[in-house]
Amino acid sequence: RTHEVRYPEGHLFWSVGDAATYSVRINYGRVRCTSEDGQHVMIGKGFNIGILDSWSAQPRTYEARAETRIIAYRTDVEDFATMLENHVEVALEFVRGMARALEAGQGVN
Repeated sequence: RTHEVRYPEGHLFWSVGDAATYSVRINYGRVRCTSEDGQHVMIGKGFNIGILDSWSAQPRTYEARAETRIIAYRTDVEDFATMLENHVEVALEFVRGMARALEAGQGVN
């Protein structure tokens, strides 16, 4: 249900206000994430972008644009939900992992 994707430098993943229907796990490259007020962070290998927006079904809260060539894994929120429904043991471990991170004060990445 996760698909490898490749994008060139400058690719626009989404803009502020776009529908949040998928998340991206960066495997190679850097993505600039910019809020409406112009503040930005650079995200690279090992990070997920767009995951909280997509899980909460809220519009995108920042723009995401490739600073370099990108190799990543895209997960559509509907596919993720279907996987959790069909594999209850995975869903339970997923929730346990989030709870442990929140309990440790780390937040959820």
